[in-house]
Amino acid sequence: MDKLPEKIVIKINGEAKNDSEGGSLSQTPEKEIAAGKAEAPATDGRKTRKMPPTIWRNSYRPKRKTGTGGRKNAPYPAFAAVGAAVAAGILIGFFLLNLMLKEEQPNRENAAAPKEPAAEAAETAELPEMAFYIFQAGYFKNEDSLNKMVEDLKGKNLSAKTVKEADHYRVFIGVADSLERGKEMRKSLSLYSETWPAEVKAGEKRIARLTREEKIFLEKAPKIYKRLVEKAVSRYMNSPSAVSDAEILRDMEEIRAMELKNEKVLRLRNALVNAYQQWEGFEKAGKEEAWRHIQENLTDFVEAYFHLS
Repeated sequence: MDKLPEKIVIKINGEAKNDSEGGSLSQTPEKEIAAGKAEAPATDGRKTRKMPPTIWRNSYRPKRKTGTGGRKNAPYPAFAAVGAAVAAGILIGFFLLNLMLKEEQPNRENAAAPKEPAAEAAETAELPEMAFYIFQAGYFKNEDSLNKMVEDLKGKNLSAKTVKEADHYRVFIGVADSLERGKEMRKSLSLYSETWPAEVKAGEKRIARLTREEKIFLEKAPKIYKRLVEKAVSRYMNSPSAVSDAEILRDMEEIRAMELKNEKVLRLRNALVNAYQQWEGFEKAGKEEAWRHIQENLTDFVEAYFHLS
């Protein structure tokens, strides 16, 4: 059996101890190894925290603190610089946009100039003298007497219209296509028994500030009126007509499609269109009331034509 060493050195907390300093010789090498594993570093007088057991020590990791207190150097200067750059860019863009709009505005105004209404209403219609044939009910110079007769005729359900020639007025309640036809109608129709046929003339007219379509209408309107009167009177008198239904229909379709703005011109068209509509009803039913409405619109055309200026 081997002999034990003469001197055994034992380390306790990092200090070497021999058996002469109070160490026990009975301590075995296994205990020395265990003591070496339990060796702890010096703490220079401060308390030390015990390490958690090996089983769960590696899985336990304290969470880092977040928020403004987690970092000493927060990036406020960087955010401020980016915000200032964005604001400067917006201001510069707004300034450039206003400058571009100011430059484009005069060009837009110049482009819209040719579409002004004044440029459209620059036509002038030259209308020759025109003769109308009426059933005259009165002839006056005094306006009071004129107005009294008009009211009396309206009380009898007659459409009384007036035209002025020189210094006197004519009151009439119907129209014919010629003076001779007017005389025939007066003899055969009680409606005109208290009237007498007369010819009145509207002098030459020069109508300015018209649109292109208004000028075309005024040039066509007298001819359309004459065809419509001839057609209506022939139907009422049961005599043949030289005007075809298709011709009248084309006239109506043409003037209905025209874009008219002048009030006096509109009145003329309405009179013709309404007279045609009443004539269609008369063709189907042959009623006396339809004839009265035809005459009412045709006399309205005559009165409106005299007021053109």
